[in-house]
Amino acid sequence: MCAGGEPGRDTCKGDGGSPLVCPSEYEKDRYVQNGIVAWGIGCGEDGTPGVYVDVANLREWIDGILLGVNYDITVYEL
Repeated sequence: MCAGGEPGRDTCKGDGGSPLVCPSEYEKDRYVQNGIVAWGIGCGEDGTPGVYVDVANLREWIDGILLGVNYDITVYEL
């Protein structure tokens, strides 16, 4: 997934693994993690988005890993 591409609004070197969070469409004061920083070209350059891992596409795998270590996955459901 790509995001950013606006001057000064993107990740840079050392940000890999950081979250991409967006305002929740359901709750005004809540944010949802939609991605994880994968890689990018440059730092906050106009028209050059960063590349992120799409968390929703990996949700089933993430849940399986967390359940495998007895983590309660209901704490992060919408």
